[in-house]
Amino acid sequence: MENKLTAVEWLIKELTPSIKLQQKYIDELETKAKEMEKQQLINFGYLQIQNIDSEIGDLIYKKVPEEIYNETFNK
Repeated sequence: MENKLTAVEWLIKELTPSIKLQQKYIDELETKAKEMEKQQLINFGYLQIQNIDSEIGDLIYKKVPEEIYNETFNK
């Protein structure tokens, strides 16, 4: 199964050929942006769990949002 691209990964892929910046700088920006995006998605997942009925939330909580993120986006 092919992993999905995050918004940050897609943006870097699209811009890299035309950007005149040094690749090292692009890589640093990509790393920072991906970590920010990861934290936002994980935090959103935890907020969603808090808003769900406690019985269902307990079932979902067994697979925490960080695990779901890693399975979806980590290669």
